[in-house]
Amino acid sequence: MKSFWNNLGYQGVGIVEANSHSGGIWVLCSNSNISVRVLDVVDQCISFEITMGNTSSYRSAVYANPHIHRRKELWGDLTRIANMIHGPWIVLGDFNDVLLQSEVRGGQFRLARAEQFAETLEDCGLFDMGAIRRRFTWYRKVKGGVQVAKKLDRAVINQDWRLMFPEAYTEVLARLHSDHCPLFTRCKMAKRATKGHRPFRFQAVWMTHPLFRNVVDTAWNRGAPDVVKCLLEVQKDATSFNKKVFGNIFVKKRELERLLNDVQITLESREDQQLRIKEQVLHQELNAVLLQEELLWYQKSREQWTVIRRKRNKIHGLFLEDGSWTTETTTL
Repeated sequence: MKSFWNNLGYQGVGIVEANSHSGGIWVLCSNSNISVRVLDVVDQCISFEITMGNTSSYRSAVYANPHIHRRKELWGDLTRIANMIHGPWIVLGDFNDVLLQSEVRGGQFRLARAEQFAETLEDCGLFDMGAIRRRFTWYRKVKGGVQVAKKLDRAVINQDWRLMFPEAYTEVLARLHSDHCPLFTRCKMAKRATKGHRPFRFQAVWMTHPLFRNVVDTAWNRGAPDVVKCLLEVQKDATSFNKKVFGNIFVKKRELERLLNDVQITLESREDQQLRIKEQVLHQELNAVLLQEELLWYQKSREQWTVIRRKRNKIHGLFLEDGSWTTETTTL
């Protein structure tokens, strides 16, 4: 089997051999421009790091055991691996479980198992990427000719992975010689702004500084009555204000924490009224910086989830009247 893939230009990255006709995972790579490092291998999951240039991300390929007691081992392994990974992460494959009742047709939905699966994803910071073309990924006929269908295969990702690949999506392809449908995840990295040309973003946290309103008023008046020029002047002065006056919140926070710690250590050995006053002042300044930090992270999180919502609302293709799927763009 290795020679077969080698002849097609693929190299084996990680392999878990099948047990008779059950299980088995092969991770193959055909791109010589990327570096692959295996992080962890267990019988139900292979995890690895992919590096391309200065960019790294993580992948895990899973083939969950059909027996629930063994599948619980996989949930534990994924939680363990999540603690090893700090960055973009996608996990894809056959999880042999469903999350929602709508992911089952003609079979039983077991709530307890779905809850265990959902809790594992939440503990790992993962969420379902979603898929196009098909609702189910596994089909099997049972007695009486009734066909059972379930969504057992999926791709789940963390927020960092979605931000790195905002246009990525997963297709459920046609099944041929298996009762499972193949998954095909198409990745497209976000374009990075070149150095020196970062887009301007208004930071709500600037409004907490008493001097910022005057910065905006002065810049706006300088550009009036041309609104476009006013906005450009505000952008220029706000950027300068951020660099020269407002400064780095995280640097301020560390410095205030250091000063407060030094004062409190000194007060443990001797009482000093001036140091008590300084301690109170440092407390107030640190609280103000913590509020600014909270506002900064809140705005950042809103921007990130906007990217995610935009991806979920993006139309990748349409079903035509004849039932065929198309991704071609036509002009009416």
